[in-house]
Amino acid sequence: MEKSARTPEDVIAENGADMATLHACLLEAMSPVPVVVWEGKFWGGTDQTIIGYGEHTYPRSDGSTVEWFYLGLAAQKHGYSVYANGVSDGEYLTQRFKGRLGKAKVGKAAISFADAQSVDLEALAELAKLTKESFE
Repeated sequence: MEKSARTPEDVIAENGADMATLHACLLEAMSPVPVVVWEGKFWGGTDQTIIGYGEHTYPRSDGSTVEWFYLGLAAQKHGYSVYANGVSDGEYLTQRFKGRLGKAKVGKAAISFADAQSVDLEALAELAKLTKESFE
């Protein structure tokens, strides 16, 4: 994955009203952080376009460093994914929100759902704020 010259507005225009609603929710919860579009191969080798909120550099075991986002939003073939990289007490913050996010599948650091109406936007905003705080 690499930073793209495309803007979040470009990605929203391609993906419609639900993407706009989700972006507005996350942007309000995470402001002020840089917002950058990332594109390329993601975990599992899939091509992705992700709106990334916040920027973090962390070291790899080989001594190199990686730039990444605090939280990312991506449109998928059958819905949306949010990737929340915040950790507290050795646990991804997403785990604290299982059962609170509405009709969503919650993985280790990823949340998947069909549309903006399926996810609890208040809980998603709270997760976004806590994710941001975990990097501060």
